[in-house]
Amino acid sequence: MEMFGLSRRSPWLGGALLVFLLSLAGIPFVIGFWAKLFVFLEAYRAGLVVPVLVGIVLAVVGLFYYLSVARSTFMAEGTSDARIHSGLALRAAIGICLAAVVLFGLWPDPLVEGANAAARAFMAGR
Repeated sequence: MEMFGLSRRSPWLGGALLVFLLSLAGIPFVIGFWAKLFVFLEAYRAGLVVPVLVGIVLAVVGLFYYLSVARSTFMAEGTSDARIHSGLALRAAIGICLAAVVLFGLWPDPLVEGANAAARAFMAGR
C-alpha cells in the first residue's frame, strides 16, 4: 500500500496512522507518551542519567522521522487516486487499537495499576 497521499485516498486510515505515529513519538494524550515517561522516570530513579539523556535525544530524532511519515501521508501527492477499501475486520481492528491508544493516553491508571500489581507479584515470588 502506497503511503504518499494516503489521507486523500482514505481519510480514516490516514487519521489513524497519524494518531499511531504521535503515540510512537511520545506526544502527550496518547499512550506512547506515558510509556516513554515512565521508562525514563524509572531509569532516572535508578541513577541511569546518561542513558536517559541519550534516550531523550533519540526520541527527538525519532520524532523527526515520524513527522516525515505524517507529512508524506497528508501533504505529498500520491501516484494513485484509487480509494482504499478495507474490510470490516480491518476497520474494526484499527478502530479498537485507535480507541485504546487514545483512551489509555487520556486515562492510563488501569494500565499503571496493573503493571504495579504485576511487579509486586513478581518481586514477592523471588
